[in-house]
Amino acid sequence: MCVAVPKKIKRVIETATGAYAEVFPELDEAVPRGKTPKSERIDLGLINLPAVGDWILVFKDKALRVIDEEEAIKIQKALACVEAVMNGEADEAAIDAAFGDLGSADSRLPPHLQAQLQKS
Repeated sequence: MCVAVPKKIKRVIETATGAYAEVFPELDEAVPRGKTPKSERIDLGLINLPAVGDWILVFKDKALRVIDEEEAIKIQKALACVEAVMNGEADEAAIDAAFGDLGSADSRLPPHLQAQLQKS
């Protein structure tokens, strides 16, 4: 499964060949205790130059777009929920909380999916 993830910019680096962002490292279980996770360098070539502190949506070390903090948090919660489900740890309430926007009055299914939903 391919998923873009939100990252917060710690530093912007402009070079002769383009701009990169250094982002805050995620906590990684594989990093030995007492060691600091390594920062990532994200290519900013596909978007307008963001600022330090901005959130970006990242796929394969490339920034796809700038997002606001609210969207970043929603994505992080959804990804954490997916991981919990994969580990057999999430319950229905956790899933509803992480994906509540999908069941809101604002969500609209395309007609072919709406037809599938009505069949069940």
